[in-house]
Amino acid sequence: MKTLIRKEWRELAWLAALGLGVLTLIVGLHYLNYRSFIHYLANGLAQTSATAVFQPLVAHDLQAEVLFFCTIFAAVIGWMQIFNERPRDLWAFFRHRPVTPEGLLLSKVIAGLGLYLVATGIPLGAFILWAAWPGHVAAPFHAQMLLPYAGIVLAGVPLYFAGMLTGLRQARWYVSRALGLGAGLVIIAGCIVTSHFSLALATLVVGTGMLALAAWGTFRSNGEVRGQPILTRWALALAIGLGWVVVIAAAAVMLGDVVSRAQPRTHYDYYVMLKTGEIGTVKQSGTGSIRIVDQQGKPVVDPGSGEPLSQADLHPWRCAMIGVSADSGRMSPSRWPWLFKAQNQFFVFDHNLSTIWYYFADAGRLVAYDTRTRRPMGSMGPDGFAPNLTGNGDRFQDLNMRTFRTGTALFDVDIGRRTVREIFRAAPDDRIFGVGDSVQESSGHPERTGYRVVMTSRSILLLSSRGERLWTAPYNAPYPGQTAFSLCLPEVVGQYVLWASPAGQTNAAAGWSLPTYVTWYEGEQPGKQMTLPSLERPRTTPGLEEMVVLVSTPPALLAGLTVYLPYFPPWTSAELVSILLMSLGFSLVLCVPVAWWITRRYQLSPVARFAWLVFVVFGGLAGLLALICIEEWPAREPCPKCRQPRVVDKTHCPHCQAAFAPPAKKGTEVFEPVGVGISDGRR
Repeated sequence: MKTLIRKEWRELAWLAALGLGVLTLIVGLHYLNYRSFIHYLANGLAQTSATAVFQPLVAHDLQAEVLFFCTIFAAVIGWMQIFNERPRDLWAFFRHRPVTPEGLLLSKVIAGLGLYLVATGIPLGAFILWAAWPGHVAAPFHAQMLLPYAGIVLAGVPLYFAGMLTGLRQARWYVSRALGLGAGLVIIAGCIVTSHFSLALATLVVGTGMLALAAWGTFRSNGEVRGQPILTRWALALAIGLGWVVVIAAAAVMLGDVVSRAQPRTHYDYYVMLKTGEIGTVKQSGTGSIRIVDQQGKPVVDPGSGEPLSQADLHPWRCAMIGVSADSGRMSPSRWPWLFKAQNQFFVFDHNLSTIWYYFADAGRLVAYDTRTRRPMGSMGPDGFAPNLTGNGDRFQDLNMRTFRTGTALFDVDIGRRTVREIFRAAPDDRIFGVGDSVQESSGHPERTGYRVVMTSRSILLLSSRGERLWTAPYNAPYPGQTAFSLCLPEVVGQYVLWASPAGQTNAAAGWSLPTYVTWYEGEQPGKQMTLPSLERPRTTPGLEEMVVLVSTPPALLAGLTVYLPYFPPWTSAELVSILLMSLGFSLVLCVPVAWWITRRYQLSPVARFAWLVFVVFGGLAGLLALICIEEWPAREPCPKCRQPRVVDKTHCPHCQAAFAPPAKKGTEVFEPVGVGISDGRR
């Protein structure tokens, strides 16, 4: 096997050197771009605040370029290892060497994946080491930044087996030979959209195992399907089916671009309060038209012109509103795809010619980096500035816009003076659950420019920019733990309007039937109350291409996505059931009858016929196309007795049970007929 591995290395050395050079060029350009950016920043020529520019390891364009390169490079290596042995019947020569087919394949895999990991690992490892070394990048480094690159490099492994499968299959290029590459793309897409790296790794392992099994079975049979073990045949069927999913989705998107032009199809209704105190409902239809009506369904008129209020005229008449919830309205980190979690560990808070300030969530502090030395200068926490990154162990719990908080206090930070000022502290037995900031001015309340709304376990408070209490109300959540509050400030001085709405997940679980409660306050005294009915949930009407994709998606894949991605797609349970039934109905009504007719026409065994029908039921159109591509269909000719068509690889006609007639004698036969000479003892 060592000789075979060295042989593979010699044949692929040029390809590995080419890949090494291309990836080195990619990361080298990003290295030069960062050096130029930090130079411009130190000289006041750069104004961006995008976190990905300040820390190149979290740059999405670098990750996308590396992922694109790794998938193509791995697929080319796998394909080249098979292509090199196609000319002049080299395949037969190697298969007759004193080594098992498994040994041949294993030597190829060891050599191919080894070269792939070397060619990708050296440039990426050097770039990561440079970025992590203190004094090179003026930004925090976190070990979680390495996970995306580990996943990206591993994402090339299933594409390696997909490329090998493409080179092995004896099929037409323009039909199904390259569909294994589509299966690899589906696996990579599944890894990217998951929220946990462990789930992405499990997806890679399962997907790689499926493609490796398909490549192994195809390798044993020299590209043919017949003669493969049953396990590898079904792995091949799954790979081809996933490849057809990609083709069908791409065809549906192109069909939608041709037939139905892009039109706004979002249906979205929401309540709005005007400065006059009137509550209106903004209704946005699927065609993009917008109407603003009152609670009786009549159009809301512009207080100035008396004409129906339009969307363009709505903004000047909307009253100041700020929302606050237990999570400050921020998306839960567990819902972010794992690929983007590293970037969410920190973000740029402010920067000038000499200093860059980041809020580093892992440390819970503001950290400062020098733009010239690119080294940390210190950090700020609730206790003020410290020359190190940890201070005295004090840390902020969260940051909402420009307001830092802990569980019991709010702080303002002056980075110019490097000071921290406490602006609010809850009672010893109280706790802060959420903060909302706003810089919107209100002409009726000029003192509230830059106000804050604070939600504690006891009350909801309005604070001025200096931390003065302007208003407070008892905390009364109609939906415990899942209530979003909004405070509106009409133009009437001394009037406050508090909205209490169910959180999206709570309302969805209740079938979008939970109302919104509105309470008017005169000072701190509650007055009029109103209950607003729940509006129809935001939804998007599927276009032609989306409907085609949904209906033709395999029911098993569609059902798996709902478990695999609990936050996608954004359908209610009833809508999800209807979509699953549509997909399943499409399989049963159209795909299964065609599969039954094909398997009966070519006289597959009852077991094979049943297995294929089950596969098509759950695989839909992609499963049917996989059946057509996988099975080797024999020729058919009329039966000499009943004249009905029969396949030529069966000994008896399925219609009349007649056997094939023996071939006519030509006088050149060298074997005696079966049974001759047995009765007299001759052999």
